Amino acid sequence: MLLMRLRDAIAEMEGVAGAQVHRSWWIAHRAILRCDPAGRSWLITLDGGLSVPVARDSVARLQRAGFLPAS
Repeated sequence: MLLMRLRDAIAEMEGVAGAQVHRSWWIAHRAILRCDPAGRSWLITLDGGLSVPVARDSVARLQRAGFLPAS
């Protein structure tokens, strides 16, 4: 385990298809199992069973990038 700022960790993931979906969450696209609406936002379930919140202000960007289905 390494302790670093999220922006530094994201920079280390160059070349891996992924996105920051919430203030403290970055996910790899290949790890997405399913996406479920949660009120005005979404929850993304990863292949390990972890549910990740999506920031409401990131929904449109993630839909354009193919991480979330268009609503």
